[in-house]
Amino acid sequence: KSCTLTLNGVKPDQWIKLNPGQVGFYRVQYSSAMLELLLPVIRDNSLPPRDRLGLQSDLFALCRAGLVSGPDVLKVVEAFSKET
Repeated sequence: KSCTLTLNGVKPDQWIKLNPGQVGFYRVQYSSAMLELLLPVIRDNSLPPRDRLGLQSDLFALCRAGLVSGPDVLKVVEAFSKET
């Protein structure tokens, strides 16, 4: 099953992380534009570790299922270059 969620009040230049803390057992598919907005908070580690890992896990799973493009995944992986 899938569900599309539309959030009102989020400006085009604002990012939002769904499933904070990875407490829900579901995958989140972000648009390419939203992934671009998330890159800086991945790079500077201001997104909590559990959320960074969850985002990466969701992307890999969705890419394997053919639902997310490889280039989008690679952009996000590159953002983890300073991860320790």
